[in-house]
Amino acid sequence: MRRILFYLGYFYYLLLVKTARIKLTGFEQVQEFWKNGKNVVFCCPHNAILACFVGVDSLVRPNVVLISSLSGDGELIAKLLIKRRFEMIRGSSSRGGKKALLELQKAGKLGKSLVVAFDGPKGPPFVPKRGNDKGIP
Repeated sequence: MRRILFYLGYFYYLLLVKTARIKLTGFEQVQEFWKNGKNVVFCCPHNAILACFVGVDSLVRPNVVLISSLSGDGELIAKLLIKRRFEMIRGSSSRGGKKALLELQKAGKLGKSLVVAFDGPKGPPFVPKRGNDKGIP
């Protein structure tokens, strides 16, 4: 069943990438950073991480590393984005977060651009989270 959901999601994502009319406002600045060998950090709402990358995916294949939770939903998103040649790091504040944070830091030092969700899956949506008392985002 999960395999069917993955392929349905993947074909829906491809449909969006190929048919959506995309207008990336301010993306020239991001491309200028990339042209100068610098990386950027993208912050997206948790429930819109795929939507945030439809435009980027349709125009360019950047050297971007995304972080995704170890949940079932996170697994589907990770597989979809890996299939689209994005690099994924897996972990969240509740599971595997410290390891994921260290991997994300290492990727940033290697010059890769980073993507993080600024809110959590447990809500409230679109409200940035501080992290937890263990120092893990």
